[in-house]
Amino acid sequence: MANLASAINDRFAKRPREMRGQTPSVYCYLGNGEVKVNWIDQESRDIQHLNTDPPVVIDSAAFQNREDLLEELEQCLSAQQSRIGIVGLRGMGKTSLVQHFFEQHRKELYDPIWLRTDEIFDRHQDGRPRSGSSAWEKEALLGRLHELLEAHRRAVLVFDNVQAAPDEVAWLSSHLPKISIIMLAWDAEALPRHEATLRLKPLTSNAAQELILHYCKTLEQTPDQTAITRLCSEILGNYPLALDFTGRLLQLDPSLTVTQLIDDLQAPSERVQLKGVTIDGGRVSIFDVLQTSYNQLPPEEQKVLCALAAAPPVGISEETMEYMVQRFGEGKLKRPKKSLDLGLLDGSPKPNWRGHRFRLRTYVMDFLHHTVEYRRVSAAFANYLSTREALNDSSSEVVALALEQQLKESAPTLPYHGEWIESLLVDARPEMGARVSAVLAGLQNEFQVEALQEGIGAVLQELRSKEVTLELIDSMIKFFVLDGLLR
Repeated sequence: MANLASAINDRFAKRPREMRGQTPSVYCYLGNGEVKVNWIDQESRDIQHLNTDPPVVIDSAAFQNREDLLEELEQCLSAQQSRIGIVGLRGMGKTSLVQHFFEQHRKELYDPIWLRTDEIFDRHQDGRPRSGSSAWEKEALLGRLHELLEAHRRAVLVFDNVQAAPDEVAWLSSHLPKISIIMLAWDAEALPRHEATLRLKPLTSNAAQELILHYCKTLEQTPDQTAITRLCSEILGNYPLALDFTGRLLQLDPSLTVTQLIDDLQAPSERVQLKGVTIDGGRVSIFDVLQTSYNQLPPEEQKVLCALAAAPPVGISEETMEYMVQRFGEGKLKRPKKSLDLGLLDGSPKPNWRGHRFRLRTYVMDFLHHTVEYRRVSAAFANYLSTREALNDSSSEVVALALEQQLKESAPTLPYHGEWIESLLVDARPEMGARVSAVLAGLQNEFQVEALQEGIGAVLQELRSKEVTLELIDSMIKFFVLDGLLR
């Protein structure tokens, strides 16, 4: 035994340089009267334990809609050696989409090799390192993947939670050029090079209602359609994770009705605390899920997003966004790119008919309203409404709110001496003009009414086309103002 211990100590002292700093396992045996010691490092020992099984689908019948994305995914995979990125806010259904695709296309004999990036590289989903277990080295993992691909000729690699280790996934992808790869991430910036991007948004209203009705099938109740619509669209914002948690509440409590759920979830504080089990296996709340993404934002962008959460929920104009970025960006921020990458903020290249380019979804606003930062910066939106710039905003909602607030603040005079009358009542688009006229119709201060009449009279005295003049007169009669001038 002493000889055995001496041999082990000798081999440990003389181990190769590349083995130093590791904790190898020792296999000792006697052969031909000699003691032999073999060292197997942690990487080699764990190689047989690579988990490539996809997450378990608990209820495939609960999958709703997404037919367009399924078709797009099929088209992308028809090309050999394709690289496909799938992105969306946490809880939007990225994993479920890919699982459902492979379930639907069994006849094509796809052989998915599912790799949880966070587990393989021993990270949290947001990329923070874990402790207590061993991470794979990318070179060793590449070797193991080559073995798997050799044995699975119809393989498709699926890297889930790419944001946990984007550099490692990019390296592996570049060294596996002859295989199709699907990469899932809730941070679009984390995706390596890819040819096609599939973005998951909230479900359509019809699909969201079908999901709730799916859970109601096991109950002895036929929910009112109006109640279903309100629960899905107004209360939950058609957010798949919140819909799933809510549906399972209906399953667990047969006495619970949709109407009662609406009452229970009226308060945003109740909505963000909805809890359930995710496809990853953990029990979380909506607040927990969104908090993980929110924590990825730099402090300046957190402030911008929280300030925007005080704006009307229908949307955010480019002007409102620029004001908040200038106020809280500290010169480090030009646009809220990270919020867009994480799916916390929706954006489009052009304003919609209401003048909005950006939008915070209901569930994101609910979350932001419960952050510490919101209490610190939410007053910034009210400050913006007091500015002259707010009366030039593209958003009809913002202009109406700004005009209403400024009329109160400037009484008994008109804000900014009525310089906005022509731009808001003559030059504005019809929807904007209607909102402005509705605000002016509620004027109670007689001095402001008189000043408004004088301003409109001055506008009418200017030479204009017949069409514009008639339209202005018609608008003024319709929205009350000319009655004072015509008497």
